[in-house]
Amino acid sequence: MIKNQLIVIVSHLPLNFVCDYEKQTIKILTKKNKVVVFNLSSGTSILRLLTNKQKRKVFQKQFKALINKKSNPILSFQSHQKPILWLFAPSLNEFIGKFKEKVCLYDCVDYYSSLDKKEDKKIKNQERDFLQKVGVVCTNSPTLYRLKKALHNKVFQVPQGCNVDLFLKTKKQSLPAEFKKIPFPRIIFIGNIDHRLNFPLIKKLAQNNPAWSFIFIGPLHKDLILAAKTQLEKNLSRLKKIKNIYFYPRCSKKKLVRFLDHSQLGFIPYDVRQEFCRYCYPMKVFEYFGRGKPVISTPIESLIPLTPYVQIAKDAKQFSLKIAKILKQGWPGKYQKKQKELAIANSWENKIEKMSQFLKL
Repeated sequence: MIKNQLIVIVSHLPLNFVCDYEKQTIKILTKKNKVVVFNLSSGTSILRLLTNKQKRKVFQKQFKALINKKSNPILSFQSHQKPILWLFAPSLNEFIGKFKEKVCLYDCVDYYSSLDKKEDKKIKNQERDFLQKVGVVCTNSPTLYRLKKALHNKVFQVPQGCNVDLFLKTKKQSLPAEFKKIPFPRIIFIGNIDHRLNFPLIKKLAQNNPAWSFIFIGPLHKDLILAAKTQLEKNLSRLKKIKNIYFYPRCSKKKLVRFLDHSQLGFIPYDVRQEFCRYCYPMKVFEYFGRGKPVISTPIESLIPLTPYVQIAKDAKQFSLKIAKILKQGWPGKYQKKQKELAIANSWENKIEKMSQFLKL
């Protein structure tokens, strides 16, 4: 495991974001390293210097930061040790070199794209420029590895990342109050409610199976361009009128375990016509695995190799047949055992351990 390093992380997401890969990465790295976090999501130059709950001492030197929103960021970082610059997104391109880092690591967790052609071209050009500057690229899926390896000479595949302590080691939870009035069987989706959802599929599936409860747990997340392109608000309004579809706002990760414990299937109905969805690797699959739940998904490229632990369905008819079969026959114990092994293999600790090997510091 990487240790005794000064690591600078420029965070572009709120630290309480549902897909908490930044937060989990920071949590692991602070155990044995000196970590400084610049969080840009609030519009301030420095939001916080992260320390963990166990009050571990985190390296803190005097530093100055200035971000001029009308031009490139100008950062002056004072330290006697050259840092590792850890970046998650090509949009942070202009930070490279500002910390006099010994290496810049691209922690590639998503396929960045847009449904808007002009914006999509801009994003992909930005990533190509970004890849020319970073020293090491670590991708969290076989799909991203395949897509990036031709663009850089140091591209490696690492585990996805799963909170094993929470999703595997937590004892079975009691029935949440929200579920007391929701009929069995419960088919659950956890995550941001946004443009990625395949709205026609969900609508048809729910209408064709009125005895099944479809539950969506997570906050509404609106990208203005993508929300407009997918008619997000209009489609959500239609789904909310269907009696066996339920929406609940964001809750803590700990409470998600309770919801999963009293659901029969994990559900990933992403619209794979969108490149972002087709090439994604949802963290939630290993959270479902951690609780030993059957998982059914649209044909996301990186999930196809996980069959039969993930059931793949292309349309509402296939979803209906496969869900009905699982509900009738149950989910084999040998599948649950393998799912938990896969979740452990994809722990955050294992991801950072693998990345440490590739940094070769």
